Amino acid sequence: MPCAMITVMAHRASIACLLLSLVGCSSQVLQTSNSSGSGGSGAGAGGSLAQGGVGGTSGFCPVLAEDAVDWKIEFPTGVTLTRAVSIDVPLGTKEDLSDDGEVVAITPGHLTIDTCPPSADCAGTLVDLTVAPESSPFDLGIPLHTFVHFHLVSEVVGYPPAQAPYRTLFLQIDNLPTWGGVPNPIDVGSELWFMAGVDFAPGDMPAGSLGVQYDTICESTSMTYYQAGSLTFWDLAAPQSKLTLQQGQTQVLPSRPLTIRNVDSTIDRIEGAWEPELLVKRAPILD
Repeated sequence: MPCAMITVMAHRASIACLLLSLVGCSSQVLQTSNSSGSGGSGAGAGGSLAQGGVGGTSGFCPVLAEDAVDWKIEFPTGVTLTRAVSIDVPLGTKEDLSDDGEVVAITPGHLTIDTCPPSADCAGTLVDLTVAPESSPFDLGIPLHTFVHFHLVSEVVGYPPAQAPYRTLFLQIDNLPTWGGVPNPIDVGSELWFMAGVDFAPGDMPAGSLGVQYDTICESTSMTYYQAGSLTFWDLAAPQSKLTLQQGQTQVLPSRPLTIRNVDSTIDRIEGAWEPELLVKRAPILD
């Protein structure tokens, strides 16, 4: 993202803790730091949040390609949630929804889930989910006819406060071994299939099974202060195996079949907070 654009952009709020909400473990590690080793303090639900100070390398900061997660969720009740929101929606309006269903349609970045149990006869039960980076493909990776459990949390926030409201997003989709007494025809486990986190505030989600750390790569000291960083992930069950992603990179976690994309990991003068956007999906199993 070009440095000159930072002061005029309505950039996005912090989503730190949602990155840890992958499999419902009780341990949580969430840290931010910088290359000079200075730091501050904060707190996250069920664990620790070490907020890094302004350090690292001053001066030149490379121009990074700007990207963001675009999303849209449509419910059979007529409710549609998107990143954008009209000005008359009260700040703090929050949706916390979860349901079971079968994946009945798939296209890149899109799923349709039928929430009618296999033993029932229902009408008007289709939920459409579209979640993908704006500038590059990232399939959700969930096969047709898979039984899933999905959890969606979204809150209306303002940037700056009381201005330009927008919705945050936490979306986690797990495999459902059985549904309505019928075994899942695709997978009998309960592992994560997909997770998206966009602008989600820390402390709002349960602990998960990933550790995440932010490290400063560079920062500009001009009036358009801009800091670029990398994100390091590790499985709490195998902390010695780590994955570090620069902005825009996608890789598979070494110790676990999870593909992770660092869509955005920048800090600007306006926000002054760690604010990455992340997508995680189950890595494809190769024959």
